[in-house]
Amino acid sequence: MIAYVFRRTVAAGLAAAALLAATAAAADTDVFVFWQRGCPHCRDDIRFLERVAAADATVRVHYFEVRGTANRRFYGAALEQLRVDRLGVPLTAIGSTALVGYRDDASTGAAILALIGDCERTLCANALAPLSEALGTVEDRARFFSFRRDGVTGRMAASVWIRG
Repeated sequence: MIAYVFRRTVAAGLAAAALLAATAAAADTDVFVFWQRGCPHCRDDIRFLERVAAADATVRVHYFEVRGTANRRFYGAALEQLRVDRLGVPLTAIGSTALVGYRDDASTGAAILALIGDCERTLCANALAPLSEALGTVEDRARFFSFRRDGVTGRMAASVWIRG
């Protein structure tokens, strides 16, 4: 009888631990930012999000410069998925909500923080996760190597000497 109670208690404890681990993993909030080089609003948005991510370990920011072919495709798919009819950068997507443009930390920054807070409280679904996994981008370090992104040329030369 004691062994039975012990097994049930351990099983319940393991189930609770698994649920907590799943909840903790689900509590991470993904923020997708589509930006373009030379855009001052993009620069301000990125700086703001870097500070947010540094202060909150559960916020993961994914940056996509839209001039690259793969990132441009992802941007187009994101616009369609999020039903955004106003083109522009920066486009910041959190959950199933997109913000186009960036004014300042007090207005747009506050709206971003509110969306992140809502997602952390409600464990909102990440509308762009299936797209990013399906399309893949140069930012995906696990799936794609990029000489330009990584700053490593990797160029090699081979010399062959054939005796005749």
